Amino acid sequence: MTSGIQNILQEVKKAVLALLEVDRFYIVLYDAGRTELEFPLVAEKSQELAWSSRPYQDNLLPDRVIACKETLRFSSGNFSGVLYWPTKDKPPFAWLGVPMIIAGQVIGVLVIEKNRVAFEERDEKIFSKIADQTGIAIYHVRKAEKESKDKGELLATVSHELRTPITGVKAVLENMLEGVYGSINEQQHSILGEVVERLNEEEKLVSNLIDFATIQQGKVRLNREFIDLGVMIQSIIHDFKPVAEKKGIELALNLSTNLTAQFDKNKIRHVISNLLDNAIKFTEEGKITVSAIAENGQIKVQVADTGIGISKEEQVRIFAKFYRVENSSAGGMGIGLNLVKEFIELHRGRVWVESEAGQGSTFVFTLPK
Repeated sequence: MTSGIQNILQEVKKAVLALLEVDRFYIVLYDAGRTELEFPLVAEKSQELAWSSRPYQDNLLPDRVIACKETLRFSSGNFSGVLYWPTKDKPPFAWLGVPMIIAGQVIGVLVIEKNRVAFEERDEKIFSKIADQTGIAIYHVRKAEKESKDKGELLATVSHELRTPITGVKAVLENMLEGVYGSINEQQHSILGEVVERLNEEEKLVSNLIDFATIQQGKVRLNREFIDLGVMIQSIIHDFKPVAEKKGIELALNLSTNLTAQFDKNKIRHVISNLLDNAIKFTEEGKITVSAIAENGQIKVQVADTGIGISKEEQVRIFAKFYRVENSSAGGMGIGLNLVKEFIELHRGRVWVESEAGQGSTFVFTLPK
């Protein structure tokens, strides 16, 4: 079940428990294709229970609600020949099940139970309205997620198709720069060098698109291993030094000891590289400091620059999909920092920015140790 639907169900639970006095409330999602019932949310008073999915059986409750496509209400423990479920539990005094119907198809059932008194007409009216709105919300979320997944698959395919020719052209040009195909003059070397730099940027963009599409499709997996983050940061600084020196920017390191933790090496390298790349882009002169410290059971990494800074208004949106800083000429599609946020949160960490316009920026993230 997706996070979008989970959020809806949590809000429904709050509404039901606030409006109706019940002893048990649960939500059933029905997949007609698989003839299976799922129970994504089961609440008893202040606690939530976990129920496993099971096959549909029309002689049970709440299955009978799905079969007849209408609200069923029972009281005094009399279920009119229908078997109460879960069979291991003592049946309640009153039971009310309302179907969620979209385009004539039952997509699920909302159920409430009371142990001592019967439900009133008012309860059924309120609960029916909640069920109607819940069904509509779930339908629209599923539709949006399917469209997003379809777009993600298209984006992934196109991105992979773009990566192959870029990599191939870059390899040929790098061979030319190294004199593999014969000598070239200084001007040709300079021009080809600039083209290779542009292709490197395009290759980064395509890689970001592939990662972004993978996240949109829900296919991201972490390959955790024990890594010394200090060694990784030193390696990244070494790779970026020529670019920084070209702009006259000093790169500084401030690393503590005990920076080994278990994480996905490629994704965290991507995060630090992205933050450092951005810092260089938005800093015209001065210094960029990358620091890391182990404290309170986590590793805290900071990338601080003396660049243009970020306004308070933009800080709120800086990690959103496709957001680009206003009046920026740095290019890109606005997905780099969104990927940073996604990768860090996959590791159960946090990321944020501390900045003032014109005062430089410090991007900070934490990783559990």
